[in-house]
Amino acid sequence: MITTVTLNPTLDKTIYVKSIVLGDTNRIDRTELDAGGEGVNTEVYRELIEIAQAVGTRAILDADGEPLKLGMPACPMMIKPNLDEAR
Repeated sequence: MITTVTLNPTLDKTIYVKSIVLGDTNRIDRTELDAGGEGVNTEVYRELIEIAQAVGTRAILDADGEPLKLGMPACPMMIKPNLDEAR
């Protein structure tokens, strides 16, 4: 069984239009879909890894930036840095 803990479960959808004309049909030029949300305390990554390991569960750390740096001392079974973090 695989269980995931998603700390940022929202998506932000941004819609771009060339112009808005009141009372007319406005066409979408392009859209973007990004991870959103308020974020979490970065220390929670380390804490969750330690909790998982305490009950015999293997942890994979999929993060970047500060959460990656703070989660590493908990020694997860595997890390999945993004391309910039791997360099």
